[in-house]
Amino acid sequence: MKWNDPSIRVFATLAFFRASTTSTAIFASGRILAPLSDVSPSPTQTFDRAIHPDFGFVENPACKFGDVVVPARMSRDFAILCESPDRDIVTNDGVDGSVIGDGGGVALKVAFSISLNGVDFFGEGLVYEYTKSPVVYSMSRRGSGGSVVTVHGKYFHDFGDGDEFGVSCFFGDLMAKATIADDAKLTCVAPHQREETVQFRLLSRKTEAGIAQFHDQTLLQYTYLPPIQLTSLTPGLGTILGDTLMYIELDWAAQDTELRCIYGKRLASVANVVNRTMITCLTPPTNKPGWTSVDVGVEDEDHLTILTPISAQYRYVVEPTITSMHPPRGPVSGGSLVTISGENFHFHDQRSVRCRFGNQTSPAVFATVDEVQCPSPAVDRIAREVQAVRLVGEPIRDEVQELRLVGTPIAREVQWIIVESAESREAPQVLRVLLTASTGMDGYFRLRYRGFASEPMDVGAAPEDVEKCLASGLFESVGVRKAVDDTIYGDYSAFDISFYSVPGGVDPADMSCDTSSVTSKWSGDIACNIAEIVPSSTSMVEGSFEFTVADFDGKSVTAILSVDSTAYFLEQELRSFIGSDVSVTKSKWPFASIGKSGFVWMVTFPPFHRSSSGLPLADWPLITVDDLSLSGTDVRLRVVEYVKGNWVEGTFSLSVAGMESAPIAFDASAEDLQDILNDVASIAGNPIVTQSADSKGIEWLCTFPGMGNVRQLVPNSDDLVGDIATVTVETIIQGSDPLEGTFSLSFDGVSTESISLPSSALELKQKISFLPIGDFAVSVVTTRDSKYPNFEIEHSFLVTFLGLLNDEQPLLSIDSSWVSNSAVISVERVQSLCCKVALSLNGVDYFGGNNGDFIFAYDKKFAVVSISPQYGFLEGGTGVILTVIGLSHSHVKSDSSKLYCVFGDVEVIGVLNDEMTVSCLAPAYGFEATVMVGIKVNGIPSESRASFGFVAKPVIDFIFPKSLPSVNISIAAIDVHGSNFDSRIPVFCHFQRILPSKDDSILNKRILTEEPVKAIHHNNSFVQCPVQPSLTLQDFFSLLNQDWAKNATLLEGAMLEIALTTGQERFHSTSILYFPTETVISVFPRSAPRAGGTKIRVTGENFAEADSLACRFGPMNAESVRWISSKEVECTTPQFNHFGSGAYVVEVRIANNGVDFSLSITFFEFYDHLIVEDASPLFGESQTVINISLDDNAMRTKALEKHLNTSSNSFTFTSSYANPKCVFNHTDIVDAEIISPISVSCVAPPCGNPYGGGVLLQLSANYGVDVVDMGYFVYSRAQKTLFRLEPNHGRKGGGTKVLVKEISGSFLRDVMPLCRFGSYTARAVDVNSDEGYVVCISPPNSLNNFASFVAVDISLSGQVFSNFSVVFRYDEEVFVRSLHPSGGFASGGTEVQVLGGPFQNDYELKCRFGTNIVNASFHDVNHISCLSPILGQVHEVQKVSVFSMAHNPEIQTISAISEDYVNEIHTCKTYGEGIDDLRDDELGRGFIVVAPGGSTNYPLQRATRWLVHNETAGTMQEALHDLMPDGFEVHRRGPFARETYEWDIILPKSASFGGETLHVVEHGGGRVRLEGTNASVNCTLSQAGTQKLDGHFKLSFNQNGFEESTRPIRHNASIEEIEEALESLEMIDDVIVNSNSIDTNNSGSGAYQWHVTFNSLKNAGDIPLLTADFASSDAKLTGSGARIEIIETRKGVSADVFKLKIPWNSKEFAIVLNDVEGPVLSLGSSALDLQKALVLNFGLESVLVERYASQPNQEDEYFLLDIMGSSILEDIEVIIARCNEGQTDCFEERRAVSLCSAGIASPFGGHFRIQYAGSVTGPISVFATATDFETVLEELESIGDISVTITESHRVNEYKVPVTNGHVGQCRNFYIHFIQAIHSPPEVTNGHEKPLLSTHYSGDLELLQLSEIHILGEPTRDDAFSGDYQSSITEVVKGVDYNHGGPVEFAVSINNGVDFSMTNTMFHYNAIPTLDSIHPSLGSIVGGTTIKVRGSNLFKGLIRSCVFWGTGKADVAVMSPILEYISSNEVTCNSPALIDSGNVTVFVM
Repeated sequence: MKWNDPSIRVFATLAFFRASTTSTAIFASGRILAPLSDVSPSPTQTFDRAIHPDFGFVENPACKFGDVVVPARMSRDFAILCESPDRDIVTNDGVDGSVIGDGGGVALKVAFSISLNGVDFFGEGLVYEYTKSPVVYSMSRRGSGGSVVTVHGKYFHDFGDGDEFGVSCFFGDLMAKATIADDAKLTCVAPHQREETVQFRLLSRKTEAGIAQFHDQTLLQYTYLPPIQLTSLTPGLGTILGDTLMYIELDWAAQDTELRCIYGKRLASVANVVNRTMITCLTPPTNKPGWTSVDVGVEDEDHLTILTPISAQYRYVVEPTITSMHPPRGPVSGGSLVTISGENFHFHDQRSVRCRFGNQTSPAVFATVDEVQCPSPAVDRIAREVQAVRLVGEPIRDEVQELRLVGTPIAREVQWIIVESAESREAPQVLRVLLTASTGMDGYFRLRYRGFASEPMDVGAAPEDVEKCLASGLFESVGVRKAVDDTIYGDYSAFDISFYSVPGGVDPADMSCDTSSVTSKWSGDIACNIAEIVPSSTSMVEGSFEFTVADFDGKSVTAILSVDSTAYFLEQELRSFIGSDVSVTKSKWPFASIGKSGFVWMVTFPPFHRSSSGLPLADWPLITVDDLSLSGTDVRLRVVEYVKGNWVEGTFSLSVAGMESAPIAFDASAEDLQDILNDVASIAGNPIVTQSADSKGIEWLCTFPGMGNVRQLVPNSDDLVGDIATVTVETIIQGSDPLEGTFSLSFDGVSTESISLPSSALELKQKISFLPIGDFAVSVVTTRDSKYPNFEIEHSFLVTFLGLLNDEQPLLSIDSSWVSNSAVISVERVQSLCCKVALSLNGVDYFGGNNGDFIFAYDKKFAVVSISPQYGFLEGGTGVILTVIGLSHSHVKSDSSKLYCVFGDVEVIGVLNDEMTVSCLAPAYGFEATVMVGIKVNGIPSESRASFGFVAKPVIDFIFPKSLPSVNISIAAIDVHGSNFDSRIPVFCHFQRILPSKDDSILNKRILTEEPVKAIHHNNSFVQCPVQPSLTLQDFFSLLNQDWAKNATLLEGAMLEIALTTGQERFHSTSILYFPTETVISVFPRSAPRAGGTKIRVTGENFAEADSLACRFGPMNAESVRWISSKEVECTTPQFNHFGSGAYVVEVRIANNGVDFSLSITFFEFYDHLIVEDASPLFGESQTVINISLDDNAMRTKALEKHLNTSSNSFTFTSSYANPKCVFNHTDIVDAEIISPISVSCVAPPCGNPYGGGVLLQLSANYGVDVVDMGYFVYSRAQKTLFRLEPNHGRKGGGTKVLVKEISGSFLRDVMPLCRFGSYTARAVDVNSDEGYVVCISPPNSLNNFASFVAVDISLSGQVFSNFSVVFRYDEEVFVRSLHPSGGFASGGTEVQVLGGPFQNDYELKCRFGTNIVNASFHDVNHISCLSPILGQVHEVQKVSVFSMAHNPEIQTISAISEDYVNEIHTCKTYGEGIDDLRDDELGRGFIVVAPGGSTNYPLQRATRWLVHNETAGTMQEALHDLMPDGFEVHRRGPFARETYEWDIILPKSASFGGETLHVVEHGGGRVRLEGTNASVNCTLSQAGTQKLDGHFKLSFNQNGFEESTRPIRHNASIEEIEEALESLEMIDDVIVNSNSIDTNNSGSGAYQWHVTFNSLKNAGDIPLLTADFASSDAKLTGSGARIEIIETRKGVSADVFKLKIPWNSKEFAIVLNDVEGPVLSLGSSALDLQKALVLNFGLESVLVERYASQPNQEDEYFLLDIMGSSILEDIEVIIARCNEGQTDCFEERRAVSLCSAGIASPFGGHFRIQYAGSVTGPISVFATATDFETVLEELESIGDISVTITESHRVNEYKVPVTNGHVGQCRNFYIHFIQAIHSPPEVTNGHEKPLLSTHYSGDLELLQLSEIHILGEPTRDDAFSGDYQSSITEVVKGVDYNHGGPVEFAVSINNGVDFSMTNTMFHYNAIPTLDSIHPSLGSIVGGTTIKVRGSNLFKGLIRSCVFWGTGKADVAVMSPILEYISSNEVTCNSPALIDSGNVTVFVM
């Protein structure tokens, strides 16, 4: 080929145009010079293309400009097309070395050549010249004369350079001077000419600008349009947010042109044509407020041309802000003046300011920059609130699971042997990839290298992203950076790519761009250029290497391979070793993707090889290589396993939910796998399977259509054989479920039942109807899945609130926890109540609130919606503010308009504050109530939605503390206790500190007032006033010297005054005294055990006698505190568990007010419970030395058992706080001598008992105050015994039946032996001379000075004792706290755990169940256990008691009576007859009313104006306003027939006209003017008013001619005041008062009643009636019908009462009766001690003793003992031991008792009747015998066999008689035993033995009833009640039996069953369940049959399961839980599944 052949034509052409400044390669700006000068184009020419046939055979064509190579392409006509690179990157030594200009200057000539293979270039002598001719890209192509035309292009700076005339724009033939803005832009003004399209040219003297090749010639054309005249613009302002709809009126001829609105000459928006003279535009947003111009024009290719010669002006303003709206509501009639407040309310004209209410607008009547007022428009229809509840689920996805057989089932092993060389890293090759476009380039491109392509890359990608993409796809090691070229005009992206891993570099011709996915605004102008910037410098690889190939049996072959060796050579070498089925190919490296220089041999191995084991193996060992002589740059030799060989045989299986599929071939088809999966039962539906295979293995995709979330398949690959044979399963798409399940809705705390999805509107309405939302409507909207239309994926419904109109409702809430799928749940308000309010400042744009919408609610009528405060006191006067809607000043616009507040039915005057609020004072109210509050305007009542509560004023009972320290206040609040503290009414506390002077003058008081604080409300009876520490007296005195704080005289009268208010009124005042600082000096004793309970004496100063007095030990308060004097208090130590164990010293402080403790302290030591290790000897005589030592280790161990940390401070007797003592018999305290820290010794004192005996020995560490038992020290005299006791211990309360056995001596006939317990002697109760024992009853230990041990002796002769005694021990009272379990079956055998104690003597423990006694097992002192015995029959025993009263206190009732407290009511009525309605005369006159005290004659006095026939209540009240008392009310009723009415004029309570009433004027000019048949008016007094009770009264008591009276008593006195007044009388001792109101109608009359019980023997018997004085000057009751009435409610009954006087200076005394002397009693003995002595020593049962002190006098100071009992008491004497003052010797004095009051005869006799089961007996005498009683009762059909026993008693308060007040005297008890009998042997049921009972009675019986009672002794006075307690019936023993079970008393004995515990509990025996039948009696072996089981005692607490026994061949039991407990005789359960059929046994358990 001859390259100088003129027929060869080379073209450098351009495929696109770029509006960029870098790397532009346009042919229009370059030219090819000679020898191709004949084809050098002009800038605007189009090239002709010549074809050379040889060009059809090219590969990788390229063009070279200078040294820059660019890719070329072949056109369809075989022309070579290439793109010139940017001239700035072209370097050239020059065709002739010439460079025109400055390097980047005007022109540059470079050598040009072409290559057809990218390697070999030809075309020597060709030259390409770069020039800078101006080029036009775009311009404004439309406008009018005078429009500014903008031209964009390139090279405009040099266009007119050097030309004095510059550059010109030609519009046709008219020229305009151009102004060059920069190198790419110029402008010129279009000259005026007619409207047509003209040619546009851009010329200078040098040249003419051309256009880019891709444009046609229409680019350089300009079309003249007519100008536009703007006539108006609306609105003239808008916000900077834009989007304001602007209306522009204009005058313009052309109507078919698309216009633009242009703002500020630069921002444009599309204009919409409304008509020929109007367009609209939306304003664009801006960030700068202010004025801007508005024009109209056109837009061409981003060029704006203005057509308006004169601009309009528009103002941008800041967005307004609304902060409030008032009022928020008004009437539907409109007219409410609504004020909207905010900021930035900018407007031009107030006429453009409007408010929008919903869809109606209202013009503003007032507007400023921060406030606008608009009247609300009238509305016809009010919008309702609508809430939308949406449940939106996901579209239903099919589950897709992927099964993959890892590895290709049959794959031939492929290994690559690679040898390669890399270039030196010192100079990597760099290629530039340049992407260009004119503008708006976007999208993705790829790079291709030798047929391989990269992944898509974004044209704007970051360098690191491009680097990562190339390194992973084409080249192993590259670097990328972004390149910049400022000379390119247009859009571009340039990447410089450095190649580090390609030896010899990358030939640019081997790389290309794929820009098919790149876009730009101008199609066809996209280009990509790749050029080498830095060349490569590397060397090629040479030499040889050694390789080794091995097989599976360890054999191998080695050969040598050079880089020049062929594939055939290597293949032959391998075939000689492996076999013929091996192939090798060789290729230049890289051939695809790794970018290195070298060679690769690709070895393909045979499919598999049978190894010596016979297995088919395909994964061949890797070839090993060894470098021998390789050379080159960075040579690398490696072997790569390109394909891993694999061979698979066998099957696998799949399972789901435990079910496995059939075997599946390893290469199963999709159809085969699908059929197999369809056969698996646990897979629902029909899965769809597809199969695919690749080099990584076989893949099956299993799709489960419409099945939701499917359990994943589980593969089993055990039966697959091969190198890689594993099946995996992965869920790649999780199936989704349809929208299903249930949900519930809630509103205002109320929830619906569950609602199922889907639900119809009807179903939803039924569910929602239970919510408190009133009337409503529901509509439902659902969306179904597009793929599965049977399923919903969205369920929404709208709830319209029809009944809730005026208040915005809270949103419904939804609980969707049971809705399937990942549903999105929402509740929103889609429509609010009418109406949403918006504001417009320009009449176009409306905006609402910034923080939410403002809603204006329309009301059908004015209504009261709220009230503040919401509560007030009954007394009235609370100022309230009502919030009213719908009310305006127009409603109350004149003086004649009346406004009232209505509280329930009470009206009071109201004041209109503004259109939203009315104020008034709450009226007084008679009782606590909550009433609705409304208003009444001009007689029209409002709707009321607010309520006001009238509550009682708080009453203060007491405050705490009652005093405060003068300094150092530590409390945080003062407690206020009382009643009526309502949390709704806040309480405020006001404080004043006061320090008075000596004369307490108000002028001399120093007062400090504090700011009020709000009280803390806790409950209705407790609030707290917060206290600041500064509320001390510190401000009055010195801060440094605080001695004043201890001065009681100085601080006397100092107080803190406290006032309690509601903020409006004060309701309580009190004061708290300040006390001087208390001081602690010492304590005694100084130590005590940690267990607490020790009484400690604390001495000091300033101790106050107050209930709040407190004592503190360290951190703990004392258990109790007793004030002794100002210098001494007694404190009881608390249980002290702080600070571990051992000895611990604490501070002791005192607080007078219980909270502020003293700063002065003393110290006190707590120590652990002492444990004595040894005390010996414990027997001997007096003066015996006893050595005692403590067990320190045991004390520590005991502390650990209590989980206390031991401390190093162990207890020691040597402590300064300890003082050890020994205590003998509780009385003798002797000093202990300290031997060591833990041991002491004591000397036994003389024995007080001449007969010797055991005494309790105790040890104390604190002066004998607290002791521990060490055992009993037995004095030697008591060692010898002649008898023994059984038992030898018993209850402290006495009553133990003691057998004295093994007695040495003779029994005397007819002589009852004596028993002596200590100092107490009594006759034996039984004797058995044959067996040699005597029975004695132990007395209470209180008769032996509460000794724990006493000596017991007997006298067989009844006179002389044996002088040999045995010790009897008193036990602590045993109690039973709880049983576990507390019940069991009647068959017994239940192990019962018993908690209580103290349980001692483990060998003598017994348990008693009813009457059955069993042995007990000991666990510890508080825990035993025993087995319940079988329940036999327990006879029901009932007791009928008839008795008289020995003492029944008198009760008198005092009643303060008055009439109901009511208002006076005057009623006026109009009357008429016939058919005519009443009416006023023609002048509007009806009638005139005259008030009481006025005159109906002329001149009228106290008269009303003319009244009309239908006066409203309000106008009638106004007419009577000056004639009635303040606070009166008027209520109107009617209209009735003939338009008649009634008016009630209600006076306030306590107001009255004294019986007078209103009068109607009947004569003269003021006569009745009503028209109608017999029209008339009449006024009457319908209810006279009353006065409530007030004032005082006095009570008097007259006895034995002597009368005394109380002080005046308030009419509403408290019970304490009544008690105090009566007890102040000398003749009345102790009374108990109860009270109640007798104001039955709650009228507030104050009527009250007090019941006085005379509770003392001093006033025993029937006493005189109290009298009352209520009419004297100092005791006068006021009120309607006020009086005092006193009646005897219950007559007092009493036996004789005797008085026993004991002088004050007596030491002790003893009672003597019939020369028998009782025990010696001390002066401090209680009345109970004397009563027990009389009962136990003298057998006087019916006695009652009271003790009280007389008033001391000079003659005889004494204590008084009143003794009530029988007349035998007359013979009592008392021996008194007295000591004269100053004398040490004492003498005895004998005195007799005196009769205080004679008993009233209380006869005992009469008869009664018994009723049982509806039958009544005949009369039964009080004195009936047991036989008589049995005979009468057994006559009743319902009563069978019984037995009766009778007891009689005269004991006062005999405990078995249930009386609640008074004391029983004579009593007969009839015990009825209901007998049961066993008639047949027991049977066995469920393994339990059950006796069969045939009895007339079963278990617990109905209680007998007393029918008629005719018993003597009832009160004879008519006005006394008959409640004297003369009879009762009680159940003594509850009947139980085996069939029915029942409760029995459980008790414990610790002395072998002799005494049992008194405090017990019940054990419940449960009857044995029995079965009678089952139905059905057969069923299926699959189970599930519901069986009804019938029997008895089938209680829920007893049985839980049915048991089916024998369920199969073996005896196996299967339990089935009870399904339903139908009754105690019937339950149901389901039969279980059985293996075999057959019979089974059914029972329950």
